Amino acid sequence: MRRTTEVVFETARTAKGMDKRDTALFHLWNPNGLREQFPGREEYMTCDRDAVMRSLDIVYTKYGCPAVDLLEKIAEEPHKFTWRQINYALDSLKKRIDVARRFIAENKAA
Repeated sequence: MRRTTEVVFETARTAKGMDKRDTALFHLWNPNGLREQFPGREEYMTCDRDAVMRSLDIVYTKYGCPAVDLLEKIAEEPHKFTWRQINYALDSLKKRIDVARRFIAENKAA
């Protein structure tokens, strides 16, 4: 069942019961979605500057990682993807978030 844009983008707390397109959109744009769990710029500002410069691939993953790109494609053409591919993208995104959080914890500026 398709949900309203307001529910998918704003009020839903989980993607449970959503179709493929809504699941992808939820995790891309909803405040409770996975992309919003990436550390923000402010969190990276607490890190050692040199460490951040050496690891820009971790810092900029919120908008430029393969899992996010795949979710955007799924949102555009959900019929071309299986639930297995969607779950793979979500798992990849979770791993990137964990890497980013670990990076921040390990590189806090003194």
